[in-house]
Amino acid sequence: RGGPSSVALITTWMMSTEECRSIENPQIPFNLNNVDPAVVANVIFGISEVLLSMDPKTAVSLMDREMQELYRDGAALLQWILENPNSTLHSRPDLVLVYYPVPYTLHWFVARHVRLLSSAVRLPLGVMGEVREMLFRAMAEYGTPALLQAAQESKGMSGKKVLHWEHFLGNGDTEFGGKPKPSHEDRVFSTAVAVNALLDTWTLVDSPGVLRWRRGVPGAVQRAIPKGIAFLVSQVEASEEKLHGPCFSGDVKGMEQLPILFPGNVYELLDHTQISCTSWLGALPGASVIVGVRGMISEEEYVAMLNRSCFGLHVPKVFPGFNHGAPFPYWSSPSLTRAASLLALAKAVVLSRTA
Repeated sequence: RGGPSSVALITTWMMSTEECRSIENPQIPFNLNNVDPAVVANVIFGISEVLLSMDPKTAVSLMDREMQELYRDGAALLQWILENPNSTLHSRPDLVLVYYPVPYTLHWFVARHVRLLSSAVRLPLGVMGEVREMLFRAMAEYGTPALLQAAQESKGMSGKKVLHWEHFLGNGDTEFGGKPKPSHEDRVFSTAVAVNALLDTWTLVDSPGVLRWRRGVPGAVQRAIPKGIAFLVSQVEASEEKLHGPCFSGDVKGMEQLPILFPGNVYELLDHTQISCTSWLGALPGASVIVGVRGMISEEEYVAMLNRSCFGLHVPKVFPGFNHGAPFPYWSSPSLTRAASLLALAKAVVLSRTA
């Protein structure tokens, strides 16, 4: 902190490496904190909600320089991820989306913040206006096209065209002989989340129960949302097998995400013993290992690190997809899928009355 390259990011765990050294349980994974953009999105959204709920003087007093830096840098991280999908969400979603594997979820978390700040009558701090513009630009110019491109068109029960979104859950299923037989288990979940993301990006709340389109809303968005809503309506009585959605997951999905194999400049054990990953012999180190980055690593040095082996293994540069490789834990809730669907339907009904 403090210099021109200063960056302050919100971390996932409220625990430090030093606490891991002194406390036997609980432990954070790999004894090192991480940054998950979905967590960042939710934290800065929560900060905005709190600031908007209090009088302006109190809000200003709470946001000192460091808090504003944390708030602004969190938004900058989200903006960078959404504006550079080929380097982030497309190439290594397993590393970017640490705990929330469906990218539409991140879009929604950012979009609801956009609507909150854009609907506010007055923002108590200038930095809130900066964050509003950063996140809206990211969703309007990059998030929205990505969502529209991911939509798939099909015929609904009435014969009219509907739109749906889906991700990975069930789409790697096969028959006994290996022939693909996708079951589209997260189609309703993904559609509900994607439609909410589009709605929250392009609508404003004038007052409770009054919703309207933003000025400049793309026609493609106005055409897509009713088709997405039509799909959700057709799934109102869907069985629970069709309502699954990976709303949360474990951080490591296989060897491709094992943190200790990626470049770092800190290699030690919890007892402060210094180790070298390049000269390490034997099995991978156990739960007491710490691999991380202190300070900054130049791009030239980092590229060189990518081409070396660590603990006898090469840096995993390619992600084969969530349906390939080792199994990993995820959390699914049909009730959450229904709630997200009903929320999208309610917004669409309100919008139809006031738009």
